[in-house]
Amino acid sequence: MALSFVQYVANGSTDTFNIPFSYLSKTHIQVKVNGVLDATVTFPTDSTVKTTTMPPNGVIVEVRRVTPNTVRLVDFADGSLLGEGDLDKSALQVFYVMQEVFDDLSNRMAVTSTNVWDALNKKIINVANGVNPNDAVNVSQTVGIVSDAQAAKTAAEAARDTAQNWATKTNGTVDGSEYSAKAYAVGGSVNPPTGHAKDWANKTGSTVDGSEYSAKKYAQDSSASASSSSGSASSSSTSAANASTSATNASNSATTSQDWATKTTGTVSGGEYSAKEYAQGTQAGAGGSSKDWAQKTSGAVSGGLFAAKEYAHGIQASTGGSAKDWAQKIGSTVDGSEYSAKKYAQDAAASATSVNLRTIVSTAGNYTVVSGDRNKLIDYTGTGGHTIALTAAATLGNGFEFHIKHSGSGSVTVDPNGSETIDGLATITLTANQAIVVVCDGTNFRVTQARGYGAGTGSVTQVNTGTGLIGGPITNAGTVDLDLQALSTTTPAGGDFLPFVDISDSNNEKKATIEDILFLINPGKYIFRMDDMLPDDGFGELNWDYDLSGSPPNPTIVASDADHPGISGAPVTTSGMGIYRNMGNQSIRIGGGSWVLEGLFRIPTLSTSTQEFVFSFGFMDTPQSGTPVDGVFFYYERAVDGDFWSINSVNNTTRTKTVLNPGNPVAANTWYKLRIEINAAGTSAEFFINGTSVGTITTNIPTAAGREVGLGSSIRKTVGSTSREYHTDYIWFKHVLTNAR
Repeated sequence: MALSFVQYVANGSTDTFNIPFSYLSKTHIQVKVNGVLDATVTFPTDSTVKTTTMPPNGVIVEVRRVTPNTVRLVDFADGSLLGEGDLDKSALQVFYVMQEVFDDLSNRMAVTSTNVWDALNKKIINVANGVNPNDAVNVSQTVGIVSDAQAAKTAAEAARDTAQNWATKTNGTVDGSEYSAKAYAVGGSVNPPTGHAKDWANKTGSTVDGSEYSAKKYAQDSSASASSSSGSASSSSTSAANASTSATNASNSATTSQDWATKTTGTVSGGEYSAKEYAQGTQAGAGGSSKDWAQKTSGAVSGGLFAAKEYAHGIQASTGGSAKDWAQKIGSTVDGSEYSAKKYAQDAAASATSVNLRTIVSTAGNYTVVSGDRNKLIDYTGTGGHTIALTAAATLGNGFEFHIKHSGSGSVTVDPNGSETIDGLATITLTANQAIVVVCDGTNFRVTQARGYGAGTGSVTQVNTGTGLIGGPITNAGTVDLDLQALSTTTPAGGDFLPFVDISDSNNEKKATIEDILFLINPGKYIFRMDDMLPDDGFGELNWDYDLSGSPPNPTIVASDADHPGISGAPVTTSGMGIYRNMGNQSIRIGGGSWVLEGLFRIPTLSTSTQEFVFSFGFMDTPQSGTPVDGVFFYYERAVDGDFWSINSVNNTTRTKTVLNPGNPVAANTWYKLRIEINAAGTSAEFFINGTSVGTITTNIPTAAGREVGLGSSIRKTVGSTSREYHTDYIWFKHVLTNAR
């Protein structure tokens, strides 16, 4: 049963649904109708929610709690009173987030106890086309494979039919002018106009081709001539001698006719052979008999050409493959490179009806991940002290993926090849019941998912340095303790992280780095401040300096909404009036460590030619009275750049500027998350808008003594006397000193 969401099947007559779980704020309740977020739901009671419109019958209505997991709902300060409400709210935030993570993991496709993947009776979508032999294929690709196989089958059948026609067709030509081997040998219902071998051998009723007779006809005529000559011999001795000569000639003629009909031991005359030899003989010089052209399978008939039977279903490799082989051979290729229609059909069917299930490889000792381990699960079952080595990233290739699960005890080290890294680290260590998914980018390796495995409902009660997750099951109170004392006595790397899943952001994995934790326990090296603009005077929570030009009004309190609690406005009216809400008061020197500065801002009304103003945010000296002399900042100056953001650095008035046109326009009454990251040396500044990098500047960043700046936001009126302002939802920054204080 889910802990943080419920799904209903709409009946077409109900638009109000129960909320069966607790929550901290109505803003944490999301309702989706048929997968589409309903952003304007109402709450008749604390335990019911009403959709904007009546959901149609049969669609799924999902009610889900999404507790914020990127900001703390309660921020404790030194010296403050600890009330039950604040403590409960802080604890419930953690408890609810863990429930939501549990629900998310429970609804993901996973390996069952029988080592098969369970898709939970849901479709798998967005599957890329398979490339390698063990890749899965999608429906579109399968349809294409089956279509190609069908086309190959059709072509093979056509070739088979053509070969059969060349061998046996007797009712007409095969290709419009030529006849089959059988037609040339014995004829049929439609005979070749030049006659067939059988007629040339024994036809006696008429000519074979309209002018010439058969061998048998010529032999019969010669025999009759011989009988006539014998009768004349009895009447005259002179005639007898002539008759004898005539008989001899007739006998020779008969013998010659017989040779033309039946001789198979060589040519009859010149280079020509008898009708029998042309019909069924074996003399190579004859160019192949009709019989050979029809059915010889022991080799070529003539000049590298084979019989119709051989082309139909023979085995001579030099034929380029018979029609039979192209149709059904499956042991190997037909012509050295291509396979038969049956082989392609079988492969297509196998690919279409199978799923590439992940193979599990168990090891209790050292193991090396190789190319053959693509998509495999490496299950470590040993007692610790072993290494899972990774083959070079270039060898495994971009996109190579594998899984590692620690099912044993002790710890196992995952070690990339040479100087290659995994998530930026030389090695990572897994302890019992932990698992990771690793993807190669062709150069290094990245962990895309990480899970801890335990019995029952959970096993996390404490985190100790070097030992991972230990302790018994989580209690009903859901308490998880961090041993900060143990952390503070070690030197963890800043990039070490704890993985979390953000269920409100397409299930993307997030990271809470050790560096983030150290901001809480080592203020000598780490500085972090945030102002959520919640106080009721418009001045914010922190002790901001307000550097002014002219006499602008005080900051205003702007009505907040569900997604933006605490909004402060900074108005200016007449030309020359300016406000710089800043911290540091021109005492921050860039270059002594890394900086990150982020704020969420909205400009209700854009600048115009009659009411011009300039907005800026970043590290600056005096933006309230003119363009900063020193700084690294975002700038909106319509009169110069149009309605577009620009990114800037300036060192003693020497300026580097990039106008983000056309990619990043400024729109009225729209929230923009502006972020600047400066490296420790102060040699590079990267700018982000709404989480997307929009450019990097490496020149004119002020780092020298005398070029100090503050940090904050500013508005300066340049034309007109109508009030204009900008709104701030929050500002935060962090600073990591290169040398700890």
